[in-house]
Amino acid sequence: MNARRTLHRLFERTGLEVERMSMIEVQPNYLTFSTPTFLLGAAWGRAVNATDLLAGWRVNIMCVVRKPGAAPVAPSVEQASSEAGK
Repeated sequence: MNARRTLHRLFERTGLEVERMSMIEVQPNYLTFSTPTFLLGAAWGRAVNATDLLAGWRVNIMCVVRKPGAAPVAPSVEQASSEAGK
């Protein structure tokens, strides 16, 4: 189920609207059992976070969904800080 297309389809099927969907890659702390695997995981994270062209290879999906007609959620921290600088 951890695929953007699948999530969009499931949300639509249940009557929810996708407001935001982001693919993210975090530090591979689950690989700390071995230095070589952690270093490989860290290199992978840097590679897929270097460009949006590789966003599909990131393993975590963050979604904001809402019921149709419901008030939009508060802007993200990034949006709020960029709007404050205008």
